[in-house]
Amino acid sequence: MPDTLSGTGSSGVATSSAPTSASNSSSSRSRSPGSDTGRSILICLLRLDLRVHDNALFYYAHQQPKPILSSGGKTVDLSQLEDEALLGSTSDYLLPVFVFDEREMELSGLPGYKRKGPEARTRHYGFWKTGGFRTRFISESVYDLRSRLRDVGSDLMIRFGMPEDVVCNLVNALQANGDYVEGVWMQKEMTYPETEIESQIANKLHGTGVPVHFVNGKTLIHPADLPFPSSETPDVFTPFRKKVESLGTRMVRPAKESPSTFKPFPPDLPRTSDYALDVSYEVDVDGYMTRAPESKDKQEGQTSFHDILRYLLTPLNESQLPPTLEANALLQQRHPASAFPLRGGETSALDRLDWYFVRGKSADSTRWGKADPPPVARYKQTRNNLLGHAYSTKMSPFLAYGSISPRQIWEALDEHEQKFGEDQNTYWVRFELLWRDYFFFVAEKFGHLLYDIGGFEKATDPRQAAKKLEDGYWRWWDPLKDGPEHEITRLLEGRTGIPFIDANILELRESGFMSNRGRQNVASFLSKDLGYDWRIGAEFFQSHLIDYDPTSNYGNWQYVAGVGNDPRASRQFNTVKQAKDYDSHGDYVKMWIPALRNLHADFVHTPWLLDAEERRRYGLKTTRMDVTIDGYPERPLIEHEGWKRHYERRQGVGSKMYGNPQEKVKDGKAPPRRHKPAARYRPLTASLGGLSGSDRTMDLVSASAGTLHPNADGLHRNVIPPLRGSAGSIGPSYVQGPGPLGKMAGHGSERSSSPFTNDPIKQLAHTSGASMPSPIARAPGNAFDFGFARSSSANSNDNGRVRRSMANLDLSGGGASNAAAAAGANGDKPMPFGSSSLNHVSSMGSPAMTPNGASTPSHAPPPSKADTELSWRKRG
Repeated sequence: MPDTLSGTGSSGVATSSAPTSASNSSSSRSRSPGSDTGRSILICLLRLDLRVHDNALFYYAHQQPKPILSSGGKTVDLSQLEDEALLGSTSDYLLPVFVFDEREMELSGLPGYKRKGPEARTRHYGFWKTGGFRTRFISESVYDLRSRLRDVGSDLMIRFGMPEDVVCNLVNALQANGDYVEGVWMQKEMTYPETEIESQIANKLHGTGVPVHFVNGKTLIHPADLPFPSSETPDVFTPFRKKVESLGTRMVRPAKESPSTFKPFPPDLPRTSDYALDVSYEVDVDGYMTRAPESKDKQEGQTSFHDILRYLLTPLNESQLPPTLEANALLQQRHPASAFPLRGGETSALDRLDWYFVRGKSADSTRWGKADPPPVARYKQTRNNLLGHAYSTKMSPFLAYGSISPRQIWEALDEHEQKFGEDQNTYWVRFELLWRDYFFFVAEKFGHLLYDIGGFEKATDPRQAAKKLEDGYWRWWDPLKDGPEHEITRLLEGRTGIPFIDANILELRESGFMSNRGRQNVASFLSKDLGYDWRIGAEFFQSHLIDYDPTSNYGNWQYVAGVGNDPRASRQFNTVKQAKDYDSHGDYVKMWIPALRNLHADFVHTPWLLDAEERRRYGLKTTRMDVTIDGYPERPLIEHEGWKRHYERRQGVGSKMYGNPQEKVKDGKAPPRRHKPAARYRPLTASLGGLSGSDRTMDLVSASAGTLHPNADGLHRNVIPPLRGSAGSIGPSYVQGPGPLGKMAGHGSERSSSPFTNDPIKQLAHTSGASMPSPIARAPGNAFDFGFARSSSANSNDNGRVRRSMANLDLSGGGASNAAAAAGANGDKPMPFGSSSLNHVSSMGSPAMTPNGASTPSHAPPPSKADTELSWRKRG
């Protein structure tokens, strides 16, 4: 594997450090001069490996150093080894460290924090690098890791600033205190800016006598096991897949066992100048505690995880820049319609892994019998669905931050196959994991081209790339100068007048997640239909998607834009065809665009075909370019000639929502396609969500998973108190009401893990269910219980433009490797935008939405190979 770190060998050991790893291994108990009585401490810097299980750092930290064999009087230099096989530690203490990097996450909201550099915004178009939803998910992941480390006798030092400064200051302080620092270890990353940070840490520690070691744990296939150097990674996926699959059982190494008890966390650590905000009041971060962690209410001056999260979200909401660049105030909630209602962290990841691959018992349904397989058994035919949490694995956010490893998923598939047998569904998930690896290795091969407008094509086909770099090929957008009528502004705010595009954008802005199918269509619309710089969408996704990963996100955008490594770069999506293929009855569009809920399914994707009288009968008001609770643009932003031949398609005709009915599934039968015709939706009343002026106006959405649902112990689960909603958003607005549900965040007791008092269920008893939207199916287990559905609401401003304030909800675009490529002339084709298998997990166990609010099982045969050819590969 080529080295991306200056002065580093392929082993991942910084050879510029002293003592060298070889000398350190043979005399690891030695102390630096004057510190014979000091402690021996090993520092492990956590970044995108936020887990305890199968973490190479923790595994090797508890292994004895392997002996170095000599040959012919020559000592083997550890820096020449292929991997970390000889790594081990004899330190007395283990010091895990995590640093919130100010260059990636905006930290100016922390009390007294002084930023050293500019705001954490994307390079070209100025979106927040880490928007609100992703900020919350990362924070949950970090503090969940802290809790899990405490459970095994360790802890996690959390700091804010720049990792290279924090590590250097810590090493200097420990050495000044008389302690011996055995080394600084971290997982090897493969993309900028992570590799740049590695270089800076090695440079800053040069001359300190502290070696820097790297371990490999990010990819499914260990870099040392590749049958070729990573610099020779094939430019097309299929040859890569065939070569690595030829390794057989040697392709994937076993997951590493986590030690049952960790080395102790060093007490009485010396103070440094780095910013610290330690938690002094514990709350239930991951939502799995059966009782409150504190016996008393929080006192003034105490800091909880909720406080830290508010500080991190504050600057994302208060900036005066155009709303397209900003986050919305409603970031701490789980939207009831979200396809990803899960918390961040290893605890949630392992629970999801067990449910989707192993357990498969739904808590809200009797559909799953004891002998029935878990949802992965229906993965291939459900992964292109749009509604519900269970249509795909939803592993991509956890993989993005290392809360789970790809090897753990691989072994869960092994366990599933031992019980139920191997089939196309389990192979397809493995296929996705290989796509994820491919993105990593090909991104490492091409380096900075991952972020270049010319893409990988500048290296693979320079002549073709040069044509696309000529003036006029790409159109541009200035987010500070171009107004609300600009095409990109309307697109990123979900106001194009094209329902399928708008619904996907609104889902992303209001939940931080978007389906594989949606990512493909949005990317194609921006780069092919409109012809704008594809990096606009890539940076927008980076900011908002909770499962953002640079290789999958930028790699997929390149793929769809035709500048990546797609052998057929000219492909373009027909938006209307895609909408009628995958949302044949309009349920998805109606879920996210309330104004269209009364429309017949035949017109929901093409409302511009309705005349004024028909719009009046459907109760649909006409706007020029705004989306309101009951109004929608009269004309689409553009109308492609190819759309027109699909205008007359009726609901259900040619639907691919349930895959190819002729394709056999695991039990050898093609499941029947069942879907009740869409009934007329009743007009939404204004009794919920801040639509009326009544003093009972309140939102019923839980602040986090399961707030409004007591568990077996009678405790109401709540992880994050809600923030006050901002005007101008179709979303919940928290208004002070007469009852407990009207309380604002911070007015309730944090000890009970809920900002509400007493029993909120009783307060809902007087609310008419007629005004509720189609109920969202509740997922199995507490981790997926996200409370009541809510009626969408809109607080329109003077000009009636409701959606502007939503423009910055996190869409951090990442895609997990949704690599469901089909074999064709070029073999397996990448599927653009990866919210794929490892992202969304649909299964027969998740109810399908119907207009009357009833839930029916979705019977979904698998999609054809042609359908899977273009799946946004979300990194899994």
